[in-house]
Amino acid sequence: RSMVIFDKAADGNYWIIDYSGVLYLIPKDNLKIDRKNSNVLLALFAFDPVKDYNKDNRNIQLIQPAKVSKLSSKQWKLEERGQLKFF
Repeated sequence: RSMVIFDKAADGNYWIIDYSGVLYLIPKDNLKIDRKNSNVLLALFAFDPVKDYNKDNRNIQLIQPAKVSKLSSKQWKLEERGQLKFF
């Protein structure tokens, strides 16, 4: 599996939340899913792209946030995928 690195972006699709010293990555509530970012989403979160996601299932339920670690003030690395459910 390849390493996933995040750069800080004002118009990004995800939030990084520090909760008791653990950094979590969660999708923003206005995340628009399309062909361009669906592969990125699958790299970050476990879900069944055939069963869970289709054009009618665009609402996301966060089952488990992804875990990240801080590399610098503007970069983070994915440590553990999260889990999503579509409905």
